[in-house]
Amino acid sequence: MKIIHKISMDLDRYSVPGFDAVCGDRNTRELEIALFASGAEWTVPEGTAVSVRYQKPDGTGGSYDLLPDGDAAWAVGGNTVTVVMAPQTMTVPGCVIL
Repeated sequence: MKIIHKISMDLDRYSVPGFDAVCGDRNTRELEIALFASGAEWTVPEGTAVSVRYQKPDGTGGSYDLLPDGDAAWAVGGNTVTVVMAPQTMTVPGCVIL
């Protein structure tokens, strides 16, 4: 089962969208991020690569672009970036910054 969290981000405005996830979750949560610039859809340029950086509540963190099984952790299409939450992002209870 996949749980998809749909959020929007305007690249010209500072905002921190949030969503809830369970500590210990493993590869079931995806973020579908619709990108905008000054309110207009922003198309992700062809050939763009994505890397996810995160910081856990205990101060540890890291980055990833692959899941533990070697599959890509992201996909891009139009103005949308989809990211699978890797298990290591949800090993500590509390708010994680991506």
